[in-house]
Amino acid sequence: MNTDIKQLIKQGAENPEFDFESGLDLLIKLKSADSVYKAGIYWKKFNYQKAFAFLIKTGDCDAILKAGRKWKEFDFEAALEKLTEKKEAKLIYYAGLDWKNMDFDKGLDALLRIGNAEFIFYSGIHWKQFDFHKGLSGLISAREPAFIYKAGTMWKQFDYEAGWKALEELVDSGAFWRGEALSHPKWKPEIKKIWRKLSLATNKDVN
Repeated sequence: MNTDIKQLIKQGAENPEFDFESGLDLLIKLKSADSVYKAGIYWKKFNYQKAFAFLIKTGDCDAILKAGRKWKEFDFEAALEKLTEKKEAKLIYYAGLDWKNMDFDKGLDALLRIGNAEFIFYSGIHWKQFDFHKGLSGLISAREPAFIYKAGTMWKQFDYEAGWKALEELVDSGAFWRGEALSHPKWKPEIKKIWRKLSLATNKDVN
């Protein structure tokens, strides 16, 4: 059988008499994860289970992500576990955008374990399902004030009291972002509510 990978993919796509099982075995032997992914798209017959097991074994996360977008059969749960194991926060975020069967709760839990504030933030904007309370807790734990501030400007749901408290506790690194919040049309009125609430509580204690 031809060992030229491009020709092999082409033959599988065009020749109905092609030996698909042997062709896949050869791609696996050649350790070409991207070609296995492409074969899963173009070949008329394809052993998805064998191919998926190969992708997981190689740990080629780009190929896993793409296969999740295009393959007719795909183990989304096992794929997410591999992306998590490899700490691929960016690819988990993209999986949440593109995969047909995404467990958003497990996806967010994975991002929280990895501790990547940037992609927790982006997921809160773009994913179809998102636990904003857990997401904010993740941003606070990551101690990155820029993303706490930005989440308050762009997320559909946001706990401004918890977010402001986190910015205050990040005394030095949060100083710039507290200033930004004080002039932002979404943050500013919420901060005023927080201050008003604190003022009323203080007056009550004094009386």
